[in-house]
Amino acid sequence: MIKSENNKSLLFGAPGIFIQLAGSQFLHNELIIFIGTILFVAGVVFYARSKGRHPLWGILGAWSFIGVIIIALLKDKSVCNESS
Repeated sequence: MIKSENNKSLLFGAPGIFIQLAGSQFLHNELIIFIGTILFVAGVVFYARSKGRHPLWGILGAWSFIGVIIIALLKDKSVCNESS
């Protein structure tokens, strides 16, 4: 796994899911939900890249956690495994 890409996935994905939750549960604002979804999908794109997969796998992030589970179950194809 490419650690730098994995760090980017957390940087975008974690705020994205919280923004989605805030937009749907508390604010009831579709624009906020959309922004959260875009951030979450960007995070999943970086997660797919960290596993050596094509960035288009990140579209599975539109399925929320189901997409993340699918990518997590995929074999890691990254050429270099960064340790730090």
